[in-house]
Amino acid sequence: MAVETGNKKLDGTGLGVLWGLIKSIIPTKTSDLTNDDHVVKDANYTHTDNNYTSDEKSKLGNVEAGAQVNVIEQVKVNNVAVTISGKSVNIPVPTDNASLANGAGYQTAADVNNAIDAKLKATMIPKGSSTFANLPTPSSANLGWMWDMSEAFTIDSRFIHYDAQKTQTFPKGTNVFVVEVTPESGSTPATYGFDTYDGYIDLSGYATQEDVETLSQAEIESICTIS
Repeated sequence: MAVETGNKKLDGTGLGVLWGLIKSIIPTKTSDLTNDDHVVKDANYTHTDNNYTSDEKSKLGNVEAGAQVNVIEQVKVNNVAVTISGKSVNIPVPTDNASLANGAGYQTAADVNNAIDAKLKATMIPKGSSTFANLPTPSSANLGWMWDMSEAFTIDSRFIHYDAQKTQTFPKGTNVFVVEVTPESGSTPATYGFDTYDGYIDLSGYATQEDVETLSQAEIESICTIS
């Protein structure tokens, strides 16, 4: 079959030559194209228009796995900055009253127990009956202890109202207890002594019935005589 072109015709042989020329100028790969600069040759690549600069790529390359956008840059406790070390913050939490600014006014369990013990010692604690000779030495260890005396007794220097100038005798059944003698400010430490319960009335200055004689009739008449 021949193809006519103007006054000339193209036969089978000529058509074969023309087709060979056409195939020789048709590109067989993208590198043969003049606009193939942005063609990606990686089959796994997904093309986007979000192109990154070198600086952005470097910045993203330094982001650790699992990093978050929001980062706390400073932590404060009561408006005082706490040191951040190794991406962690240690916030001290008081474990006792002494760690608190106003902890000095609070009492520990030991303080409370000591206060209770002191109050109990300040009260009278019955310890049964005792003879005068068996009374212990007054001290802080037996403060507040009280004995019911099983015999009459005369007090000595262990008693707080002892007076060496006179004899003070108490009857059987008198209660004797240990008290603290608080010193004046700046003086020696406290001392301890015995006291008697329900008070003691010193009658040593009074005359007894045996000491008082009965006026005779003559003495009465003499007193009553009108001059």
